Amino acid sequence: MEKPTKKVSAGITVKRGHILIAKRRLSDSYGGLWEFPGGKIEKGETPEKCLVREFDEEFGMKIKVGPFFCASSSHGPESSVEIQSFLCKAKGPLKKMTAHDEWRWIPIHELRKFDFPPADLPILEKLIATNISEDF
Repeated sequence: MEKPTKKVSAGITVKRGHILIAKRRLSDSYGGLWEFPGGKIEKGETPEKCLVREFDEEFGMKIKVGPFFCASSSHGPESSVEIQSFLCKAKGPLKKMTAHDEWRWIPIHELRKFDFPPADLPILEKLIATNISEDF
C-alpha cells in the first residue's frame, strides 16, 4: 500500500531580519520540534491561499505572501510530506496561538540552535545560505 503524501505550504515570515518559528505541540507528530508555520493545503486551494488561511486560524495574524522560496520533502515509514515554502511579511501582530506550544522571532543565524522536522531542514539550510530580503 502506498504511503499518503501530505501537501503542505510553509511561510518563511520575515520581520526586521528575524524569522517566525513555532514549536509543535507535544501531542502532534514531531511534537516538541520547531517549524516554519503553515499547514496542509486543502482541495482546490493554492499554497498561497493556504498560508493566508493558516496564519489567520493559528495566529490571528495577517500576512502578505511573497515569492516562492523552495520546495522540500521527507519520506517516513508512515507518511510523506511535500512542502512548498514562500517568503511572507507579517501585516499585523500575532494575536493568538491555537496549534503550537510556543513561537519566537529569531535571527536567521540562530536557526540551527532549534530542532526541526526532517522536511524543514533543507528550507533552514537555504535560509542560512541566502541573504533574505524583506523587499517584496
